[in-house]
Amino acid sequence: MIGDNPASDIAGGNGKGWKTILVETGVFKREAETSLKGNDRANPASYVVKDFKAAIELIYEHEGL
Repeated sequence: MIGDNPASDIAGGNGKGWKTILVETGVFKREAETSLKGNDRANPASYVVKDFKAAIELIYEHEGL
């Protein structure tokens, strides 16, 4: 699951047991009080990346593409 909103996108993916990728180009702000070392405290993602392109590159890397 790729998303920018920890409370909906990442929480939903985590709830399904999926790997989750949080992108920093939307709702999530790394500097926010809810952030812990660049990830969301309440709904941490499996991975945090700069943008959607970086998310796709991460998937390609993990899939050997």
